Amino acid sequence: IDSTSGAVDVSSRLLTIGGHFANNATFTTNASSKLFFSTNATSSTISLSGNLTDTSQLRNIEFLPGAYRFLSNASTTNFTVKSPTATTTTTVTAPTLLSIAGDYTQNGIFTHNSGTVYLSGVTPQTLSGVATGTSAFNNLTILNNSGTDAQTDPSVIFSAAASTTGPFTATLASTKLRFPATA
Repeated sequence: IDSTSGAVDVSSRLLTIGGHFANNATFTTNASSKLFFSTNATSSTISLSGNLTDTSQLRNIEFLPGAYRFLSNASTTNFTVKSPTATTTTTVTAPTLLSIAGDYTQNGIFTHNSGTVYLSGVTPQTLSGVATGTSAFNNLTILNNSGTDAQTDPSVIFSAAASTTGPFTATLASTKLRFPATA
C-alpha cells in the first residue's frame, strides 16, 4: 500500500497487508480497527514508512511470521509480534522511536535498532512474551503513570522478564510497575 495523497480511512475494519506499507498522506484507523501485516510467503523484508504517528498512527498492529522493518517513527495502541512456526520466524526491527499506548506482546524477535520505546498509555499496560536477550529493548521509557498501586493497580505490568541494553526510565516517581517474582 502506498498512500501518497488525500486520506485513507479504514476505521472499524480489518486490513491485511502482504507487502510494503508507505503512508505519505493521512491514514485513519480508529481504536476499534486492526491493522494487520502479513508476509503472504514473501521472503524479503517488508518495510513500514512515512507518517506512522499522530493522526496516522497504526493503532492495533499484529505481525505474522516474516521480516518487518520500520523506516519511520511509529505510534501504536497494541503491538503484537505473533509466534513463529516450526519453519518460519517473526522478526520486527524497531524505528528510532516507537510509542506504544496499549499492550506489548512479543513472541518472535524484536530488534531494538538502537531505538527508544515509550510506554505511553493512560490505562494499565501489559508487557508479555520475550523481552530479553536478542529481543531486549535498547532504551525503554515509561510515560504511563495511570496506576495507584504496584500490586493492585499498576501503570505497567511486566508479565515476564524484560531487559534493556540502554537506560530503563520511569519519567515520574508516581509510576507504579509490577514485575513477576522471577524477573
